[in-house]
Amino acid sequence: MTAFLNTKEKSKEIDPEEIWKTTCTDYLRRIKLLIRWLHNARGRTQDQMRDESDWITPDFVKIKEKKSKRVSPYSVNEIWEGSITAKRGTRKINGLQIS
Repeated sequence: MTAFLNTKEKSKEIDPEEIWKTTCTDYLRRIKLLIRWLHNARGRTQDQMRDESDWITPDFVKIKEKKSKRVSPYSVNEIWEGSITAKRGTRKINGLQIS
């Protein structure tokens, strides 16, 4: 798994903003979710499945995420506003609310 993630790493010359770290973290989170699901769903029926917050993460998947030093183009308020409206099923694009 780490060998695959290491293929996403790029040098400062190719990727000065270190966007590859965001990509690597995204892949890592998706792989972790898949492995956690496989680990916790094995041998269980749909009724026996635990809530995702109670899932056990195998030790071999506990890999530290790479943090990007990139500055987000969004303010903290915009990020929170986006996550709240996304849960309600609406979005704001350029100040216009879209349902």
